[in-house]
Amino acid sequence: MIRVLLLYLLTEEGQSAYDLKRILSRSSMRFWFPVEDPSIYSGLRTLLGLGYIREDKANARKSRAKRYTITKAGLEYLERLTQESWRGPVEPVLSKFEAALATSGDMMRSELRVELDHRLMSVERRIAELRAVERGAISPLLARREEKLLEAERSWLQEELNRLSGD
Repeated sequence: MIRVLLLYLLTEEGQSAYDLKRILSRSSMRFWFPVEDPSIYSGLRTLLGLGYIREDKANARKSRAKRYTITKAGLEYLERLTQESWRGPVEPVLSKFEAALATSGDMMRSELRVELDHRLMSVERRIAELRAVERGAISPLLARREEKLLEAERSWLQEELNRLSGD
């Protein structure tokens, strides 16, 4: 993900690592892509080493900060990564929550109900946050997909809580 983000941000104009960090730390960006600062610097080093970006020597003299620009190979690589994401197989998204679900068979019903209730509250908070930043979304398509996924999870959680209450 970090490679795609960095290359995409460098398609418009050269940026310093600090500029990229500032862009990715904006609340509207952090909502969608919670990237840690070390990942930015590591990603830049990797992309530079692979020849997908270069240091812009002309601007480096005027400013102390190194500025990076995307290369032709970087544009091709970004296009390839993007196409693979669109056309590739659907991969399971395994998160901490899925790992916790795997252990739920060992939980008492009352514990499970409490944890599902906490998850439901978290999902509802995320839906509220989404609606607050939706207009500033990088892509309306991304915002609509996120909203549908959250609504589906909320519905599933409510069904599971109802099932646990009825059993």
